[in-house]
Amino acid sequence: MSHQTEVKSAGDGELLKQTIRRYDASPRAYAWRFAVADMRIEQDLFSACLPRRHQPVLDAGCGTGRDLARFRRNGVAAIGLDLSQGLLGAARRCTASPLVQGDMLRVPFRRASFRGVWCCASLLHLAPEQAALAVGEFRRVLSDEGLLFILVRAGSSHGLDSSGRWFQLYERTELEGLLKAAGFAIISLTVRPRPAPGRWLAVLAAARTHAHAEPPPRPATAISEPFPS
Repeated sequence: MSHQTEVKSAGDGELLKQTIRRYDASPRAYAWRFAVADMRIEQDLFSACLPRRHQPVLDAGCGTGRDLARFRRNGVAAIGLDLSQGLLGAARRCTASPLVQGDMLRVPFRRASFRGVWCCASLLHLAPEQAALAVGEFRRVLSDEGLLFILVRAGSSHGLDSSGRWFQLYERTELEGLLKAAGFAIISLTVRPRPAPGRWLAVLAAARTHAHAEPPPRPATAISEPFPS
């Protein structure tokens, strides 16, 4: 990952748009790369700890649908959300779960719609101020005591990788503070050597009970057919 001294602000949205364009340009290459990441242990634990409610799970930043397919095999109803049209097209090829094109900064669902939010290696494409908004949105759409899983790269750096994708790394205390500020109680936070080389922070947290105001639903685009390759 290269540090970009010319980047004035990662929070203005341009770097996120650039990252999405990189994914849209080569969705099949990323589908192959993501397929080898083994998240079975974390995903099975998350599924086992979900509150027993008749609500789906939101896969926030679902990418090519790898984790959606496993949720479906395990009998867990889930909906995929991603900003990349190309990745959603690839996801349609491997899962029958509903897919929605949308932004984690403006999650297009009403409050308390989900019993769980699964965000695997997606939050790391957001600048810290954007990540705080996204985690707040996760809390909004989670029912009280709903479960949140987040996986991010561990470290203190940020910048663009060789393909032009933005990455924000997190120290343990930063991630803890982000979640607590949004209304989550941390259940576990561990360092993992996967799904890719380097150190990863895996956190499981529960939405604390508090009152909510009902905001208007966000606009969304449902994806029912594969995008052309």
